Formats: sequence, C-alpha cells, structure tokens
Amino acid sequence: MVGKVEIVERLGERAVLLPALLEAALVANDRLKIRLTMLQEAAAQALRPGRAPLSLEAERRAAGLADPALDSLISGVQSLDAEAFLAPGAARLAAGLAGDLAAMFAPVEVADSEQAATLKPLWPALGAAAATACICW
Repeated sequence: MVGKVEIVERLGERAVLLPALLEAALVANDRLKIRLTMLQEAAAQALRPGRAPLSLEAERRAAGLADPALDSLISGVQSLDAEAFLAPGAARLAAGLAGDLAAMFAPVEVADSEQAATLKPLWPALGAAAATACICW
C-alpha cells in the first residue's frame, strides 16, 4: 500500500485512496477491539484466578492476530497486586496498537488534514495509556 500512496501523493490525488484506506481502517478497528478485549479479559482473570479463562482464540484469529504467543495471554496471567498483572504475550499484543491506530487514522488524514492535525498530538498519550495498562512480557 505504501507504494500506491507515494505514487498517488506525487500525482496530488490522495482522495482516490480513501476507499482502500477506509477498508484497512475497519480491519484495523477489528484488531484493536480484540486486542483491548484480550487485555480486559487478562485483567479480569488476574482478579479472579479461579474462574475458567476465556480463550478468544477464534475471535483473535478472525481479526488477523494468529501469533501463537498470544494463546496463553489470558490463561497465563499472574496478578501482582490489585492494580497490576503480568500477561505472557501482552507486549506483542500491545505493540500492534500503534499500527492499528495509524491505519484507523489514515482516512482522516486524507479526508480532513486540518482535523487530523488537531488529533495527531493525542497519539503519544494513547500509547502511554496502553503501555501502563499492564506489565507486559
């Protein structure tokens, strides 16, 4: 996709990319939702370790997250205290958040660059919030 973007930018017609960017944004949105759901489930499992862990494997794979390192994210979680937990594979899961957000933001940059310029400074705060949500390994 980057090659197309560069060619179209040189031609000055970025708007023709909007349909493909919107499609990619919707796929990224599905991935982002499952990433966050898995982190929520890991936190819930850490708080109630006696319950049967929810897998979410089918949903995760359907969203394009097939990394086997994510298989034990929820079932292997360990509570550190009331506010922190260790979750195997969470670092890999969280690492994809930035890419998903970028894909979701791309259509906004094309459709309304002025609005995009006001929103883009919020990205570092989103990344920091995701990073502090859990202690990842």
